[in-house]
Amino acid sequence: MLCAALGVACNRGAHGSKSLAAALAASRNAPAASQSVPLVPATPVPTSGYAALVRAERWTDARVALEALSASEQAKPEWRFVHARVVSELGDAEIAVRDLDALERTLPALASEIALARARAELRAGPFADAAQFFDQRADTESLLCAASAYLSANSLVKARSAVERALARIGKSKHVRDSEVRARALRAQIAEASNDKVTARLDYRWLALSAPLRAEADSAAEALERAGGVNRLSKSERADRASAFAEAGRIAGTESELSALESAPGAPLPVGRMTYLRAFSIYAARADYEKAAALFERAAREDPVTAVKSLFFAARSLSRAQADERAIAGYERVARQFPKTAWAEQAQYLSARLRFIAGDFDKARSLYDVYLAQFGKAARFGSDATYERALCALETDQPAAAAVGFERLAARGNDRRTKARLHYLAALSLGLANQKAKAVAAFSEVARDEPLSFFGLAARARLSLVGAELPPLIA
Repeated sequence: MLCAALGVACNRGAHGSKSLAAALAASRNAPAASQSVPLVPATPVPTSGYAALVRAERWTDARVALEALSASEQAKPEWRFVHARVVSELGDAEIAVRDLDALERTLPALASEIALARARAELRAGPFADAAQFFDQRADTESLLCAASAYLSANSLVKARSAVERALARIGKSKHVRDSEVRARALRAQIAEASNDKVTARLDYRWLALSAPLRAEADSAAEALERAGGVNRLSKSERADRASAFAEAGRIAGTESELSALESAPGAPLPVGRMTYLRAFSIYAARADYEKAAALFERAAREDPVTAVKSLFFAARSLSRAQADERAIAGYERVARQFPKTAWAEQAQYLSARLRFIAGDFDKARSLYDVYLAQFGKAARFGSDATYERALCALETDQPAAAAVGFERLAARGNDRRTKARLHYLAALSLGLANQKAKAVAAFSEVARDEPLSFFGLAARARLSLVGAELPPLIA
């Protein structure tokens, strides 16, 4: 059978990799069949073997191959089923509806797949009432959202509102913003607008604009609130929150747009330094121009002394990423010196040592790690990393006995077997360099015995062979 040849490709459904949001948008702005993707394959396509093209999701080539078949082949129900799937992927929902019409009669084994594919095509091309009825009967969250969209397209506003309210009831409340809730609220706002329920529409628009600022629905919501004017407009503080979300996502244009809108928004003025900080962070998070980000962070620190520590820390961080390590170290040391009791200071102190370590200045790095570990003790946020890197510095500065102590201390705290094997191996190597041969042999033997097939287990056996020590059994 044809469907057996297509396998999984026939059963994925018409949605493919498209989101429901895309389906909802398409249902409002479905292009005519004449505006579909042109059928011009990149390379000549054979008129047979289209199943492989469907499996590979080469939809345009698959359509060319299917439609090049003879009229007798195209009359087969299997051809109609596959053709519907292909044209759905290409956006020709009207043709898909025609292909799938009453197809269950000749392919009863695929009745459920055909019904779902037809309803998805009807959601975009109509008849919308039929799609709405199909999805409404299924009653899961995704189907209810589809039903609400179809009812809205059919101008059955009461039924559309009922379906979306049931979807929201199923979604429930959560501390985290979920994709389904974003789509449901955007849909309910559209339905409320069409029903002249301005209160509900404005509430949902405000939720979208502030709770899901990075979604495309949020941009439309913010624009709708601005058009509504008056008390519906977003305040300066709310615009700044949206700008912060864009900045953290590295979306420079979005950040600039929100900061521009902030100037004319209602509410009390915000510190100039905060806006400069957001501009700097958007560039930093976008990895676009670290030197420029550093300059803006330093400017933000001057403009807003209250948050200067954070700005100065990220100025140093930007310089580090710009490969300006000496300037970055100076920046970190400034943060640690001027704001010693802050969490930023601890992180700056550790990163200052780490940059010295990366640069190969092991003596200086080792002393900085010692200061950091002595100052913050067991509560050190980066204690394990600092101890490990300090031990490596000890190896590089001819202090192997001290390195062995550090590696063993970390191994005793670790839980992961591979990590413990690596640390035990490094401790054994350090003992060997410290001329403690008996302890080194015992430590290498332990690694080789406990993790015989790991890299460090095999490396330990090689070390034992070099000194002529007895090898433990490969596998006990």
